[in-house]
Amino acid sequence: MKKVIVIILLFILAVSCTKELEIKEGDIEGIVINSILTSDSIIKVNISRVNGIENSDIQFLDSVYVELYRDETLIGIFQNIAKGWYRVNHTPDAGVKYSLRIKDLNDRISANTVVPEKVEIYSAEYSLVDFVSDVGENYKVPQTILKFIDDPKKNNYYEVFLAHIGIYQIGMHINSLSVGPLVDSPILLNEGDENYYPTTYFFSDELFNGDTCKLVFYEGGTAMETEIGFQEDDHKTDIILRSISKEYYLYRKYWTRHYFNQQNAENVDDPLVMMFQGIPIEMYSNVNGGYGIFAAYSQDSENLIYIP
Repeated sequence: MKKVIVIILLFILAVSCTKELEIKEGDIEGIVINSILTSDSIIKVNISRVNGIENSDIQFLDSVYVELYRDETLIGIFQNIAKGWYRVNHTPDAGVKYSLRIKDLNDRISANTVVPEKVEIYSAEYSLVDFVSDVGENYKVPQTILKFIDDPKKNNYYEVFLAHIGIYQIGMHINSLSVGPLVDSPILLNEGDENYYPTTYFFSDELFNGDTCKLVFYEGGTAMETEIGFQEDDHKTDIILRSISKEYYLYRKYWTRHYFNQQNAENVDDPLVMMFQGIPIEMYSNVNGGYGIFAAYSQDSENLIYIP
């Protein structure tokens, strides 16, 4: 089952009509659409077909007629690139509803989303603080404090993660985030995700709607202990704040739980791990007539400032 679900979501990196997918033997047959919209890139979509549990091969579809609508107005036809990838020369605008529509695959397939407005980081800093573990060990850990202002006019959803940038490194490396006992933020605990080891923090504004959000978590930059005390090294760490659509939020939440609960071949020889794993949960999709995800985000980023 894991292989099939991974195939369905292979092209995802991280509130229209929605559904939860109950995956049963023989049910996985249909069109899969995967697309994440952001306001700084042209729109791309991947379209494929899955043909059942026993046949795990992906069939990329390269001759599909795909329409893009902006607030119910047709604004473009997607052009095929290769291996199921399509693109249209349009960069989405924030606050606007976008729709994909496919009409030539027997059943009509569609999906809708809105690119959220960008939310700017008010401040982002970290320091090294004392932390006492469950077994009484005392050591220093980085603690980050992120602040931003939430829009009170609507329900908002966010994703936060760290990107580590080194001197000799090309591009970014996404830092692993604190989970388990290192999570004590009411905002994050309210989501109930800490036991599923998420790779990013994703959360709603339920506890701070319309207020300044102060998110505190035990992770941060790369300060280190030297002869003259704790100092920053030559690496830089950026904090990424994404304002995400509800579809994106639900996808991340369901996928995190699904992945954590997988009983796959990697864990068969570890009975202790298997003991604490449950049955894979249903997946989330907002594609009408098919599977997959059509979601959106806008993001801001700042270099974390070290506070001695």
